[in-house]
Amino acid sequence: MNEQSVKFRVIRQEFSTYRVENGQILKLMMVISNIRGVVGNDPPSGQAIITDVSYVISPPEITRGGGVTKGNPTEGDRIRELKFEVEKEVINIYETKAHIILIAGTVQKIFLTNKVDEQNNPVLQYDSHAQTNAVPKPH
Repeated sequence: MNEQSVKFRVIRQEFSTYRVENGQILKLMMVISNIRGVVGNDPPSGQAIITDVSYVISPPEITRGGGVTKGNPTEGDRIRELKFEVEKEVINIYETKAHIILIAGTVQKIFLTNKVDEQNNPVLQYDSHAQTNAVPKPH
């Protein structure tokens, strides 16, 4: 058995959008960064390496941080859970020679942290989940 990279192409790759109670907008996209296939297995097997890409849009009138620090937050930096509304959730689609791969990423919870970014905007942290499905192509 031999593990190899599997070539794939993007069919659709878009951001899901979440409107947070403090006025910020979280954009999240679950993407395939690599697919590893095992040659010699019957049936063949593989693993998609999924990475989440996100950014936050802060409105000009948002309450800026005061007395908080810059940097990447940890779970210990969470202040409180924030309510949010789903504006759009998408299923991203990828294609290999043998499969169509669907990835549905969803945000479960969003947290306000005691961190700020370079523009002094509040830094959010989120818990997310990715559901993947590889559908064999018809022969």
